[in-house]
Parts: sequence; structure tokens; C-alpha cells
Amino acid sequence: MVLLHTMTRLCAVLLAVVVLGVGVNAGSATASASKVPAGVQHRIAALFGAHGYMPGWLPAGFIYIGWKPQPPSGPNGSVIYGRFTITFAHAGKVLLWRMDDPVDAYDCTSNYANARAIVNGRRVSFINGNHGQSGIWCFGGQPQHRYEISTWDDHVFSPAIEMKIVANATLAR
Repeated sequence: MVLLHTMTRLCAVLLAVVVLGVGVNAGSATASASKVPAGVQHRIAALFGAHGYMPGWLPAGFIYIGWKPQPPSGPNGSVIYGRFTITFAHAGKVLLWRMDDPVDAYDCTSNYANARAIVNGRRVSFINGNHGQSGIWCFGGQPQHRYEISTWDDHVFSPAIEMKIVANATLAR
């Protein structure tokens, strides 16, 4: 029932933004952590503790659509929750925010980033692919065993904006 309600809400929001034709303004700031409902923030904090980061900044116009906790896909399947995804949307554009535990944090151990920078004191990277692009921030643990915060969108933002989104991650409360 909850999933059906979430999917109905997602479809209604996406249809509304497509019909309205509102443009994406990547230069303006918006406090996005406050856009994630307080109850969701509390659930993320309860499930993920010191690894439960959410966006502290998003480009203007993006609104919270929903979130989904997931078990890890690797060999530690006995861990109840290993990652989560938060979905935001604006004007028919979707932005995914993900936290992956070290089992699934593949981009933290790769060397194929298209750009790297230090933003807000955090080492972040940008990866561009055929089907989308991501900003990546890796934290905690050992170099080959780190947690990963990442974004994904369909080539909506510049590398600088993509990296700024992950660099402004804030801990869920």
C-alpha cells in the first residue's frame, strides 16, 4: 500500500512538472535536507547512524519524492540495510541520492573519475557515463573499504554542480 501511494505520488509530481514545463535553475541554492520529511530523516538516522547522510544543498526547484532502504548486494547480505536511495525531481528531471556501504561502494575503489576537487574540505569526484553522470564522495573506513555518497542524473548538471551536491552532504537527524 505504501509503495503504491509512493508510486502514485511520484507519477503525479512528474506529470505536473512536465506539464508546467518549469526549467532547471542549477545556479540557485535550496536547503534540501529540510525538504526531506522529518520522519524520513529520523528513519534514515535510526537505520544508518553515522553513515546516514542526505543532501544539504540541491539546485533550486528540486523536491523530495521518496526514499528506499536496501540490503547490500554483496556477500554481507545478513546486514539488514546496506544502502539507501532518496529521489528528488524538478521539471521532469530526476536526481537520485545514494549512500552505499563498503560492499557496494564501487566508485570509491575505482580510478576512472573524469574530474576531482576539494569542495567544503571534502575530496569529491565526478563520473560521466553514457546513461548518466554522478558526483561521488567517499568517507570513513580504510581506503579500499569506504562508504560512498553519490548522485545520479541524466546529464542535467555541470561537473562543478554535481560535485557541490555531494560535498554538501549533512548527517540525517
